[in-house]
This record gives sequence, C-alpha cells and structure tokens, in this order.
Amino acid sequence: MRSMARMRSGHRYSPGFTIIELMVVITILGILAVIAVVAYQSYTTRTKIVELIVMAGTCRTAVFEAYYFGKRPDGGFGCERPDPTGEYTQSIAVDAHGKIIVTARGFGDPAIDGQVVTLTPMVDGNPAQLPTDAGKSLMWRCGFAGDGTTISTEYLPTTCRG
Repeated sequence: MRSMARMRSGHRYSPGFTIIELMVVITILGILAVIAVVAYQSYTTRTKIVELIVMAGTCRTAVFEAYYFGKRPDGGFGCERPDPTGEYTQSIAVDAHGKIIVTARGFGDPAIDGQVVTLTPMVDGNPAQLPTDAGKSLMWRCGFAGDGTTISTEYLPTTCRG
C-alpha cells in the first residue's frame, strides 16, 4: 500500500542501489584495492631482500672461523663473490674485519638496485676488530645505516634493522 501511495504522489520507488550509491561502493573498493596492492608490493620486496641476507650466510660462517682462529685467512675470507648465483644479489664483499657487504640487483627499483645491506660482527656492542677480538663471542648487527647499509629499513626484514 505504501508504494502505491508514493507512486501516486509522483515519487518513484526504486528497490535497489541508485547510481550514487553504486559510485560510492566502487570508490571504496578502489581505495581498498590500491592499499592492498601497495602492501603486497612492499611484502614481495621484503621477501626478495631476504635473499641478500641468506646469501651472506656463508660469509658469516667464514668470519666466525676467522675470529675463532684469530686471523683472517690469506687471500680473504673465501666467500666474496663478484657475481653470485642469487637472482637479486649483485655481489658479496667482506672487509678486513669481517663486515659483509651485499649489493642488490634485479628489483627494477632504483631505491634498491645497486644499494647495499651490511652485516657487521660485533663484540660487546662494538664493531669487532681482527685480531684484537679473536676468540670472543660474536653477535651480528644487520642493516645499520652507520655501517654502510643504503637500503631503506622499510624494505629490510624486522630482524635486520640495525
């Protein structure tokens, strides 16, 4: 009965969405989609960055051994690679005291390609020094800008943020 009264009074009764309501729903869905895509891209980038840390693993072992025996092996640590096999790893270098420097490639993002992440051996909260700190317990500081890391912390895993 009510709908008949509305139709007689000149108002049209529309059982469904109006075009305005539809536009609002589509706009909200679009905003949610943009947020999801950005979050996913950030997640995939962080996942790829993990490869850099994993590729540095063999060097961490070599550095541990050098500190255990008290001297750097002749000719380097033996894990340095100018062209490693990783898809996102351009190079791996190690300085005289065991700081590992891994350079990124293949991301298609200038904020990451050619940038580095560092892993620094630490003794009692300070960067370790060979042969002074030989035989001492090592900890690792990963992703600290003061050590030379140039990749933004937003892309680094939470365990590698200095």
